[in-house]
Amino acid sequence: MIFDGDLRVAAEAAQRWRAREAQRAGREGKSVAAVETPQRIEARLKRLTAAATAPSRVLKAGPPLPEAQVLRAIGLERTIGRSDFQGIAFLELALAVSRFVGRVSIRSAPSRGVGFGTGFMVSPRLLLTNNHVLPAPGSAQFSEVEFDYQNDRAGRPLPLVPFALEPQTFFMTDVELDFTLVAVAEGSRQDTPAPLAHYGWSRLIAEEGKILIGEHVNIIQHPKGQHKQFVSRANELVDILESHLHYITDTEQGSSGSPVYNDQWEVVALHHSGVPRMENGQYIAKDGRPWDGRDSDEIDWIANEGVRVSRMVRHIEARSLDRDAARLRDDLLNREPPSPLEAAEMAAHAAAQSNGRSKLVSIAAPAQAGAAARPAGTSFTIPLHITIELGAPEESATDRGGSPAEAPPAAGAGSPELVRALAELKDAPNRPYYDAQADDRARNLYYRDLDGNAEPAVLFKAMHALLRRTHKTELRYKPALHVYPWVDLRPGSPPSIRSIYSNKGFDPRELIEADFHLDMERERLRETLKREGATVLESALDLLEASLPYNCEHVVPQSWFAKREPMRGDLHHLFACESRCNSFRSNTPYFDFPEFQEAIRNECGKSEAQGFEPFAGKGAVARATLYFLLRYPGEIDDSAKEYSKSDLTTLLDWHRRHPVDEYERHRNAAIFEKQGNRNPLVDQPSWAERIDFAAGLGRRGREIAEVRPSGDEPEQLDQVLRALAALDARTPSAAALTEAVADFGAYEGLPPEVALLDEGRTVKLLKPLTYISEIGERWPVEAGVVVDGASIPRAFWSLIGGPFEGRYRNASIIHDRFCDLRSSSWELTHRMFHDAMRCSGVPLLKAKVMFYAVYRFGPRWTVGQEATGSVLTFERRAPTDADALSLLEDARTIYTENPSLQEIEAMADARG
Repeated sequence: MIFDGDLRVAAEAAQRWRAREAQRAGREGKSVAAVETPQRIEARLKRLTAAATAPSRVLKAGPPLPEAQVLRAIGLERTIGRSDFQGIAFLELALAVSRFVGRVSIRSAPSRGVGFGTGFMVSPRLLLTNNHVLPAPGSAQFSEVEFDYQNDRAGRPLPLVPFALEPQTFFMTDVELDFTLVAVAEGSRQDTPAPLAHYGWSRLIAEEGKILIGEHVNIIQHPKGQHKQFVSRANELVDILESHLHYITDTEQGSSGSPVYNDQWEVVALHHSGVPRMENGQYIAKDGRPWDGRDSDEIDWIANEGVRVSRMVRHIEARSLDRDAARLRDDLLNREPPSPLEAAEMAAHAAAQSNGRSKLVSIAAPAQAGAAARPAGTSFTIPLHITIELGAPEESATDRGGSPAEAPPAAGAGSPELVRALAELKDAPNRPYYDAQADDRARNLYYRDLDGNAEPAVLFKAMHALLRRTHKTELRYKPALHVYPWVDLRPGSPPSIRSIYSNKGFDPRELIEADFHLDMERERLRETLKREGATVLESALDLLEASLPYNCEHVVPQSWFAKREPMRGDLHHLFACESRCNSFRSNTPYFDFPEFQEAIRNECGKSEAQGFEPFAGKGAVARATLYFLLRYPGEIDDSAKEYSKSDLTTLLDWHRRHPVDEYERHRNAAIFEKQGNRNPLVDQPSWAERIDFAAGLGRRGREIAEVRPSGDEPEQLDQVLRALAALDARTPSAAALTEAVADFGAYEGLPPEVALLDEGRTVKLLKPLTYISEIGERWPVEAGVVVDGASIPRAFWSLIGGPFEGRYRNASIIHDRFCDLRSSSWELTHRMFHDAMRCSGVPLLKAKVMFYAVYRFGPRWTVGQEATGSVLTFERRAPTDADALSLLEDARTIYTENPSLQEIEAMADARG
């Protein structure tokens, strides 16, 4: 998870920015002498002259700068903010100073990541970052600062050097100035610790005169938790407030806590927020419309804000501390740091000494990720650096004669889905790998109404209807969550994962964590290439997935069904596989080479233009392919490039020669538990000879797929809503999916005072009620307002017990009022409803189902572009029996998958 910053802080920055509009406008076109006080100008001139003429400790590098001889002669206007020319020493110092800056890895537990920020050393032991990055000692207890998460001059990644934070030694924070000082361990978290003293620090200078309006600022940061980056030149200080600076430069999420430097590489501010464009209390998107509340990158960020160093130093000096903490503070205030170049030499030496010795952190490898073709023959380079080295096959740490190393914190460790996956894997040894008796009962019940002796074509259609009808839960493609923790485990103690084609074994935990890391990199890549177009992005994502040594094999290639769901996420044809074997096969069909045993082949099998024969797993992949034909007729084409009727004999032959084993029976039972249907070829191998599998190819298959199966699935809306109520009643509350009510804002005016009118059909509010979102947005409802709950589709009242009952009441009143006012977009209003429900204590999954209901069936409106906000269109749609099945499918997905709000919106949009 990338640290998203704090929109409350951003809103306050926007308020300060708006309050200074007149002052900024009055300075336009004026000289520095006209907009700055004589005292500040004199202080700046003295500091520049001193820096240029003396080999100070701050800039102890080479001969005096030539600007020193002409500084006073040519005047201030020609020495600040008017030239983009800099000496080469400027870049040398930038690289040197960057070593003081680290990525803050925020963790709520040793293996649970929360996000990233930036921080930098300001004394031999103290790190400075934002209060909203590390707000309390508890948030720093398990967190780390990671130095050298950057590339060297040749573009190669440096070895990462992680240091633990020690809030028990020193911790000082302030909400108003949004800063936190925390002690850092003196040695890195490595087998041979690197000394923190090798990294140096930037001193916090209390004196004024470090910068004037119109000068450049420079920021070193870890945007979105990525490799260290340097922003310089087209960045201008535009305003100086009592405690803050406003400047125009590029920063991104994850940059919170970055140092803001002047051109002499003195720290002038602590970056803490972008300044969003806001109108009438709403964030404005880049297209000029109210922000929809989804992607904060779509907000129109117009400036940046940092906290002034001089104000922080005053606060630090005034705080009362015990003796040990005061000693560390004295180092911050009085101790002179080594020059940046000296510190850089020490850090480089430390990095060289630590190269390869860290077992706790995976270091990115130098990788030009390859160029993917674009139209017109142009190319792009993916800005990606990934190396995930899984353990040697079939060998544990104990086998090598050593004790197992401490497991590293997983990438994306804060993800509830990763928590669930690792918890399921941890519980695997405590579960029966395969309960034959229970599975026999389930199998007999599943096929009780099926005639296995029917005519081949009839049996095919009956099988298809059964598999489709019982596929109750259509899982999204997430192998790390659904395949690796339990479904694809092999028997043994402990259970292992084996590549389906080579039969090589690997540690499932490493595979799960690597796959979640891959998900994080996918999101970064989507952000980087979002303007490149779908084709380029798809190629880049394929290349990214191939970068892992392991991925998930679809035995029916994804290109055959255009990566569509539910085929893509159907567990029956997903298997763990080495990437090299996956690529080796490509998208060719399975094939039986006559000379396979004598042929020259690699460990994956043999692959030629006409097809692929695997070294291992033939029976399993054959049965999975035959299942796919039964479940998705028409998705496999009747052609030489996919399968023809004659090609099916190969699959049936592999099915006969490689019988079902305990691994496949375990898989089948585990998948039945997850998605509701079974593979008949695993359960009843003899039926394979009786089924007309060719009926599933090409046009014949598509004709079968178009026939709606009959069954016992509820098809009327009232039946579906009763099924939803039953589903909700038996859904346990999982700790991993629970979020604190406080995370969703607060109410003013509780408990609400209301009068029921029209026999309880409407409610009149007797005193004001306001919902305040987590980011400080106010949604007030004044006294005297009458609401009727109509913003919530009436059909869903049976699920919640009525809009004015229980925990829904407060959120319903607010939502109803703003659906009438339509002063915000309908998307933002419905999202507010979700957050207000959660703030009222509505359970997580039920709140998401209700959000789905109002998003899909609730009111929608289009507001005019003018400031009047006139409503151009307004609509709402009541659910009908025609929506019943899709509603039930999506609700089941919500209760089993816990998708994000953005994913829920996509689900509802796909239904039309």
